[in-house]
Amino acid sequence: MKGINQYKWTALLLFFLIGASSCKKDFLDQKPYGGLPTSEAITNVDDMEEALNGVYATLRSVNLYGRTIPLFGDLVADNVYISTTNSNRYLDFYGVNYIVTNGNARGIWQTAYNAILNANNVINSSVTGSPEANQFRGEALSLRALMYFELLKFFAKPYTVDPNALGVPLILTYDPFIKPGRNTSAEVYAQIKKDLDQAYTLMTLPRASGYFSKYAAKALLARMHQFKGEWASALTAAQDVINNSGYDLLKLNQVTAYWAANTPRNDGLETLFEVVNDLVGNAGNDALSYFYDQNAG
Repeated sequence: MKGINQYKWTALLLFFLIGASSCKKDFLDQKPYGGLPTSEAITNVDDMEEALNGVYATLRSVNLYGRTIPLFGDLVADNVYISTTNSNRYLDFYGVNYIVTNGNARGIWQTAYNAILNANNVINSSVTGSPEANQFRGEALSLRALMYFELLKFFAKPYTVDPNALGVPLILTYDPFIKPGRNTSAEVYAQIKKDLDQAYTLMTLPRASGYFSKYAAKALLARMHQFKGEWASALTAAQDVINNSGYDLLKLNQVTAYWAANTPRNDGLETLFEVVNDLVGNAGNDALSYFYDQNAG
């Protein structure tokens, strides 16, 4: 009997302990092991820079500048020959045969929006008040503008055909539950200009060619005006770069050394901005340089 009573008291005590702990839900509110909210993940300029480097790394993807984007123009212009006997890839682009399940198109869309998401996290972080914070936020704005520019070129009618045609969804903040509709091309271009104008004023620190600078942002703005048929505005933006950036065109005796170099540049020659691929950060055997290999399947 004594053993039974001890068991009943033990069970009763355990019941009350569980009941008391269940009234407090703190133990259920655990942070995910694999991630942090932006407000906690980006709290200083070092965090901003690390997050920003992730956006730059995304540009190297085979779905963006690692392969698809620089190749696409040649494919649809019939400047290259693709068949099942050489690369056997991008036959849909080569044949201008697009369907809703097109994997190459989906790759561009998803990877560009992934870069936009990460850029938004830098742009919307609470870190302010220093030249470094301004520089990194300006670079993130430039990268977001670049991605929206590419998305419009791939997934919208040309602005000069119909500026009010459907463009792509504008997503400027992180919301995992959002189901955005498509904005018009005019609305997306307006956001691109706003981002680049703001970036131009924020960026003041010199960086190598693998990072956006204020004049790289202005050059992209000139290119955007060209696509919109706004020739006077394009000229004004381009002249700002030509006259004030400090960059020069190559001279004939500099060409060989320029192309032989395999590192980002900071000498003010030709390259305002480039996507850097090095021995560590690259697309490997899936890169553009392997695409024309006749032995690649």
